Amino acid sequence: MPALKDSGTTYTSLIINEEHIAYLLLAGVYSYVCYKAFFFMKNMHDYKGKEKKDIQSRQTVKTLSDVGGCSKAKDAILEIIDFIKNPDQFKNMGVRMPKGILLYGPPGTGKTLIAKAAAAEAGIPVIFASGAEFVEIFVGMGAKRIRDLFAQARQMQPCMVFIDEIDAVGFSRGNNNFIIGGGHREMETTLNQLLNEMDGFEENDQVIVVAATNLAQNLDPALSRPGRFDRKIEITLPESEEREEIISIHLKNKQHSLTKPQIKSAAKAAQNLSGAEIENSVNLATLQCIRKAKAEGKDAILDDKTLIEYILQHVTEKQKGHTSRSNGYQQMK
Repeated sequence: MPALKDSGTTYTSLIINEEHIAYLLLAGVYSYVCYKAFFFMKNMHDYKGKEKKDIQSRQTVKTLSDVGGCSKAKDAILEIIDFIKNPDQFKNMGVRMPKGILLYGPPGTGKTLIAKAAAAEAGIPVIFASGAEFVEIFVGMGAKRIRDLFAQARQMQPCMVFIDEIDAVGFSRGNNNFIIGGGHREMETTLNQLLNEMDGFEENDQVIVVAATNLAQNLDPALSRPGRFDRKIEITLPESEEREEIISIHLKNKQHSLTKPQIKSAAKAAQNLSGAEIENSVNLATLQCIRKAKAEGKDAILDDKTLIEYILQHVTEKQKGHTSRSNGYQQMK
């Protein structure tokens, strides 16, 4: 049997030696990973919607007077706010407060802007959330976030809850084109919890849900039915007078030389443009005037020619987009 040989290793300490250092480092890394994982899971379970004060502290406060057009939606929001503030006046007449308002229409027509403006005028707590915040890969996580959101709202009642892009969580359960699975899918579990929260309100519950979507046709019928969303308001592209109002609002804080007839001409040129596209046209035209004035050493003033030029560019781009999509549909057929 061969004799054991001395490795010749010397240690610098009797308490801890070099062989232990690797184990200590491994234990330290493991402890750090466990620590981060613990707080990650804790943060995933704790959900809190963004309150009105959180939004307004980072953004310029807008009121409904700063929103052009959308008269039906603004009237409906003001009516609900009045109901929440003065419930006895309506209850004496036997009126039930609508549980939800659904704003739907093309992108850029002002659905989210109306909700932000309503928050400034409501005088009541408003909680903002996005439908995507409730979509999780862990089963039951989205449902818990829904419960936490409504629990937060009930603690602050009277309160308004605004859910933007609700189609992310309220997609029709009968549509399996994108997600194939059974009735225990996370998306369906979250939707079921939302249905329960909205339909489980007590009569004296002063919580109103306002939601916005571009895909109202894809919402689950159980979600969009009366009793959950009692008011459904379509926000369409602005008409001529509404486009004038939108342009005038966005010109308030800009140096310009446009007269009322010129604003009317610009509004006429902006046919089929949404409020967001009109605002973008005004902003880009102003930037162009600033660059031109800087090169010439003059004061920047927005003129009607530059504004109409950018408006027509948006109209042309939009027409090209519709044409390309139509050609794509024809090729698919």
